[in-house]
Amino acid sequence: MDTEHEWTRQELRRAVERLSVRERQVITLRCGLLDEQDHTLEEVSHLLQVTPERVHQLEERAWRKLKQDGLDGEAGAFVPVN
Repeated sequence: MDTEHEWTRQELRRAVERLSVRERQVITLRCGLLDEQDHTLEEVSHLLQVTPERVHQLEERAWRKLKQDGLDGEAGAFVPVN
């Protein structure tokens, strides 16, 4: 992994600390912050024992919060563009 990409993961790890526990779990798993492996909606759904739709809702709410909190710089590359 290159230095720039590692920096963005570190920045995102710090940013998700402001989220609820469930939102943090979803972003951590979806973006591979724990094991550097991105997980699908279905995988996260299974791990957290919720529906894929609920994972999607939590993920969208978390990204909205991060954007409102001013997530910027290279960590912003993780934020999906809608």
